Amino acid sequence: MNKRETRKFDQLYTKFLRELKLQGYSEVTIDAYTRGIRRVAEYFDQCPDARLDKDDLKQYFADLLKTHSWSTIKLDRNALTHYWKRVLDVEWDWVLITKPPKVKTLPDILSTNEINRLIGEFHKTQYAVFCFTAYSMGLRISEALGLSVSDIDREHNRVHVRLGKGKKDRYVELPDATYHVLRAFWATHRHPKWIFPSQQKNKPNSPMDRGSVQRAVREAAKTAGIHKRITAHTMRHCYATHLIEAGLPLTTVQRLMGHEDPRTTALYIQLTKTIQQDATKTINTMANKINIPDSLRGKK
Repeated sequence: MNKRETRKFDQLYTKFLRELKLQGYSEVTIDAYTRGIRRVAEYFDQCPDARLDKDDLKQYFADLLKTHSWSTIKLDRNALTHYWKRVLDVEWDWVLITKPPKVKTLPDILSTNEINRLIGEFHKTQYAVFCFTAYSMGLRISEALGLSVSDIDREHNRVHVRLGKGKKDRYVELPDATYHVLRAFWATHRHPKWIFPSQQKNKPNSPMDRGSVQRAVREAAKTAGIHKRITAHTMRHCYATHLIEAGLPLTTVQRLMGHEDPRTTALYIQLTKTIQQDATKTINTMANKINIPDSLRGKK
């Protein structure tokens, strides 16, 4: 973009970011929507505005679909919808431009042995600890990244998950193994707030970057010879599936996962069999199956 277009884009982009924050969107959604607007600006090499018509945007989505998934298409479409409405103050019939198909897919689940292999292939300690933490407590990526020192409640063996999906708090069980791993890892950096602080020198007060976590998971999976389609979020799917498989009641798993609708939790039944057992014992037994290297426990 030339200087004039860049100045215009910077002004509208700042307004868009402010509007998203005022509407109470999560940091994850804000990141996805703003990334989508930047992608559109880069594609057209101009500030996205009313100069772009339906044909322009249809071509954009047609080209985007060649390299990205339908989930990205939906995110960019939603980003443009909000941008046009709240920044440009223009209504648009987006359904006529692109309508992602309704597809229901089941996530790939890793076995305990596969998780062990995955954790053993991380080149940096923080990613191995993150992966184990997300698995052993069923956390979303943003929830694990947002863990602070004050969220760890050792007395009650639980973790306070703050502002999860839907801006809702919840408590999850803290396995003994996870507590010791987190304690040993925190001792390596002793950040006053974050369990997983940013590794970037220019962001000392921010949590670790989610993009770096996703890249680390993909690289570790490749090195471990795991050919399933997995991401950092796969750890959460494995948590729910393995708990149901071990016999934990669906109502308990629903509470631990923070699912508002029990039907969301019930989807995991398709991946496993269910019987009944004690929640705390099951979670600790599950976490203890993971081979934690001495280096992660703070032992030499």
